[in-house]
Amino acid sequence: MLNEGYMYYIKYIKMPAPLMVLGVMYFLYAVLHFIECIKIGYWNGVISSLILIIKKHYIRFLLMLGVLILVIMYVDLPVAILIKKLYNLEFYTIVDFFCSMGEGWFVGGVIFTLFLISNFLGNYNNATVYKISFMITIYAGILNALAKFFISRERPNINMNPHHFFQFFINESHNINNIFYSYNSMPSGHTITVFAAITPLFLYTNKIFYKIILILSGLIIGFARVYTLNHWLSDVILSAFLGITIGYIGYTLNLFRLSNKINSL
Repeated sequence: MLNEGYMYYIKYIKMPAPLMVLGVMYFLYAVLHFIECIKIGYWNGVISSLILIIKKHYIRFLLMLGVLILVIMYVDLPVAILIKKLYNLEFYTIVDFFCSMGEGWFVGGVIFTLFLISNFLGNYNNATVYKISFMITIYAGILNALAKFFISRERPNINMNPHHFFQFFINESHNINNIFYSYNSMPSGHTITVFAAITPLFLYTNKIFYKIILILSGLIIGFARVYTLNHWLSDVILSAFLGITIGYIGYTLNLFRLSNKINSL
């Protein structure tokens, strides 16, 4: 006969929600596919190509750095102050919804699903481009996490001082929790992920309508991150630049995987 203590725990054991189980299984399948893509070389040459591009176009990178410094010094704070003055709860709620659509797990999930659908329908060129986009999205997420840690810039909704960099190293408390949000402003993970994901698709498609939709999706996410004061304007500018650069490199390195030059997207 079961004792009372055992019965107490049995009473509260429940099966997890079916959608949660399916979500976990889908995630595991995506992880296995991700590992397979690494094995067959979807990331080969990304870092070396990035270094080569920086060396080849160093003037452009220096100009970008100059623009970024000017925005940090003269534009970030006025923009943040203006947003606080124009705050509207209803509009904020709508914009915050778009923020959630820029989450890495959401973007990666959508791209991976489009890959599966295209592969099932036999649109192998489309499937390949989605696969490239999926891999570059993850690459951008890793780069973003590393950059956030070393830059550790304070968010505008934490402190309205755009010059607070390297806070995790400067602040004597060294609270590890701050790394995950407070000192997590530059670059914008949402923005870099979205721009990295849409760049291969933008380069691949020859349809103007799709190009416009892709550009708008990136701009909306960037605007949303600034309006909700999760990021400074300079965070979003840098993130868009990095996302486009990574997306371009990933696409050009894997362009040979396309069986033909017919763009069906």
